[in-house]
Amino acid sequence: AEIRHYRHGQLIQRRHWVYNGWELVVQQRQHTGGAWETDFVTSSQNGTPQVLFTPDGTLRWQAPTATLWGQRQAEKSESPDPGLAFAGQLRDSESGLCYNRFRYYDPAGGCYVSPDPIGIAGGESNYGYVSNPMCWVDPFGLAKCPTLTHGANGEILSARATVSKAELRTGSGTNQSSRDYARSLGNQTDDAGHILGNVLGGQGGKGNVFPQLPGINRGEYRVFEDQVRKYIDKNGTVDIDWAFKYGNGGTRPTEIYYDVYQNGQKVFGRIFNN
Repeated sequence: AEIRHYRHGQLIQRRHWVYNGWELVVQQRQHTGGAWETDFVTSSQNGTPQVLFTPDGTLRWQAPTATLWGQRQAEKSESPDPGLAFAGQLRDSESGLCYNRFRYYDPAGGCYVSPDPIGIAGGESNYGYVSNPMCWVDPFGLAKCPTLTHGANGEILSARATVSKAELRTGSGTNQSSRDYARSLGNQTDDAGHILGNVLGGQGGKGNVFPQLPGINRGEYRVFEDQVRKYIDKNGTVDIDWAFKYGNGGTRPTEIYYDVYQNGQKVFGRIFNN
């Protein structure tokens, strides 16, 4: 991605961004007529850049302290600052809002400034962000999805989400775009399997699907998800971790490790072949 900065109609700076999934990993900057500067980025699990290092390992920039919902405690106009917030969000220093593709997010209030375009079908709060920004992201301002890590080829390596009782049965089905995306990673006969199930609040967009055997997706995986739902309904909030294994290389997983934790203790888990 390339970002251009203008002042009084004149180009003053260019930036190139290199991503791994939703995580910024490299930033290159060039002031007008100057040489390119390269920085390597370390981000938190929700995609927020935390520090920038020069190629020799020198700390160039560190993010100021922020609240859980992304409101910075001390805003500074620093040139190396990528200007990014949670995954998919670009900070606007003048308004204090974050551009989130389809909506603007207000980190001071922890909510969007416009309603969900699909109304209450997207949840009880038309303005709500995700329930826990340490474990969920909403890159497009439309639907929450688990935090993911990706490999060099775009394959999903791991995912994590926290699910409460209030989020049960608030998910959505897949769509043609997410099905096409999942099949681009696997086979044309694959389902676009939810990482986090629909019954657990998982959305059907690209950020929450992977190529999955139809028989597994519609069979034992779905049965296991319902077991997780029943556990949450009875016992409360859990943390869920997924690990994807690639026995044949490529971008289509051959095994999915699905583990459920509560208060730091593993309560149950399964390994699914694919």
